Amino acid sequence: RAGTASGSDPGLTYDEVMGTVSDGLDASHVVITDTTLSMYQAGELDTKGKASFLCNSVWQSIGFSVGASVGVGLALKDQGTRRPLVICGDGGFQMMAQGISTLVRQRIRAIVIIVDNGTYGIEQHLIDGSYFGGTDAPIPFATLNRWRYADLARAMGVTTAFEVDTVAELRDALRQANAATGPAVISVKVRQHDRPSELG
Repeated sequence: RAGTASGSDPGLTYDEVMGTVSDGLDASHVVITDTTLSMYQAGELDTKGKASFLCNSVWQSIGFSVGASVGVGLALKDQGTRRPLVICGDGGFQMMAQGISTLVRQRIRAIVIIVDNGTYGIEQHLIDGSYFGGTDAPIPFATLNRWRYADLARAMGVTTAFEVDTVAELRDALRQANAATGPAVISVKVRQHDRPSELG
């Protein structure tokens, strides 16, 4: 799956991330996608069964997804194997990162995927889409401090946490996250100048 990234950027494309996630979905997953560039592709995910997808596409509140996974996870606790799978941009995650601590405390088996490109990508897309596919710096107020997301998750009690930047690593992290008995966090490095092919 080709993206619209500059070949010099390290990491995956959005298309690679979403394609890999889609390939790994099964009936246990309830997908929750944040307000992020990936939400434009999320409608094409191969979700299984009823009540398996949640997206705040109308109000577009950045950062809601980790908190939403707490509510979904608590509602699913009596349903055996079902679990939330969150797809959140790094900007949204930085607003609501503390929700991870609640997932740990409540022993919710959520899988939280953080799309790490160092920017508020959706803001950049809406204000100046010419940035994507190029080499320029993002607009200053869309630039994020870089966090070590897996280390932060471990500090809040998560024992299954990864930082990945290849498709093979993402597949392996998803496999281990699915086997985890508690919450899992996967930080996926995405090419900074990439956006979903639907938006290119």
